[in-house]
Amino acid sequence: MTDSIQARVAYLVSELTSLHGHLPYEMRSDFSWLGVNMSRRFFAPAYIPPPRPQCTALTRTGTQCPNKAPHGCEKCRIHSRAPVVREPRPRCVRDGCKCPMFKGLEVCWRHGRKEGLVQAPPTECAICYDAMTTASERKKTSCGHYFHTACLTTWCTTSHARRPPCPMCRTPLSRPRAPRSTG
Repeated sequence: MTDSIQARVAYLVSELTSLHGHLPYEMRSDFSWLGVNMSRRFFAPAYIPPPRPQCTALTRTGTQCPNKAPHGCEKCRIHSRAPVVREPRPRCVRDGCKCPMFKGLEVCWRHGRKEGLVQAPPTECAICYDAMTTASERKKTSCGHYFHTACLTTWCTTSHARRPPCPMCRTPLSRPRAPRSTG
């Protein structure tokens, strides 16, 4: 090789070295076609995703959330699904009680029952109209109604609905479980 060609090659190598990490990755095959084998570090990565923004929500302790938010969002996946923070339930005002208030009363269930503000459970079944004498023979539904356990079981098994309705308010009930046999 002549000196001018060597100088030209040295100049091109210095130029390529200055582009270290900035050459498009797609040009790698072009250089290999020309017979120039260059290491991967001379080429930029195939794809560099843009940086993700920081979550703007606060944690329970009041500090900034350390998670990254998805592109186009202000909050991370945890905080975007989190329920809205509700204010704490008001507490009972009697005798320094710490219990939450019961259904809009100024007192908890225990104090409301003592003062006659909360009704006691009914003493007769609304299905058969017989008296419910013990707590073991009555069953409370999810909607708050009381029935004999046997009457409610019969009601649910004779109903053809997948979730039979409450006999009082027609709220869908879950089927009672069969009693476990001890033996």
